[in-house]
Amino acid sequence: MSLLYPLCSSSKGNAVFLGERDAGILIDAGISVRQFKHSLALAGIEPPAVRAIFITHEHSDHIRGLSSLVSLLQVPVYASKETLEVLIRKDIFPYQSTICEIRRSTAQVAGMEIRAFPISHDAAGPQCYTVTAESGRKACVCTDLGRMTPEILACLSGSSALLLESNYDPEMLRKGSYPGYLKRRIASPEGHLSNPECAQALAELFGEGTTRFILGHLSEQNNRPELAFAAALARLDHAGALLNEDYILRVAKPRTMGEFLEF
Repeated sequence: MSLLYPLCSSSKGNAVFLGERDAGILIDAGISVRQFKHSLALAGIEPPAVRAIFITHEHSDHIRGLSSLVSLLQVPVYASKETLEVLIRKDIFPYQSTICEIRRSTAQVAGMEIRAFPISHDAAGPQCYTVTAESGRKACVCTDLGRMTPEILACLSGSSALLLESNYDPEMLRKGSYPGYLKRRIASPEGHLSNPECAQALAELFGEGTTRFILGHLSEQNNRPELAFAAALARLDHAGALLNEDYILRVAKPRTMGEFLEF
């Protein structure tokens, strides 16, 4: 079975391994080399298992460790043209790195098909990815989207496993200490997905057959794991689904303790 394994997931750093233990990919690289090695080891994975890195967008919590990881792994980096242009201007890539544009298209890596699709976020050419294993089963990683659209739902539909953003609790954001402009940015169509918005999407995707869910990219200032979990649980319960019987629901930690889903 393939793994959907969040190595880190928060507003401070994001990186997810997908694939078999001996061959897979990394989606985003907001992780140090030391943490990367430690996190993989918890699931019995060696660093050379990562055959490529796919970047969703250029914000620091998704690329902080990219340069070091590319130097370590010597693997290609995939992203949209716009994201790659920003990373090149920032001089992120080590000398002679292999960079590949992917946008509304697919790549074949480690026996898997990786498909990119655009999302709304205040970044340069942001996108998310679906990964289809040789078994035909699909997993998706979808964070940093300001709104859920029918087009994005269609891309996620049919997934066996899904990591979906549940970034903020609306009441915590409203009452929090962030300045007004930042609150508006987070809650905007180019910001992040709230707990209720995520929960609604999970219920719709459950109706399409997805049964393994991870809530990801939780804000450490404007959310709590129990709030995100409760919102998703309530909406799935309303849809008639029973936790641990009809579906699995987990919350990704800022730093993994070795938890993953199989797909």
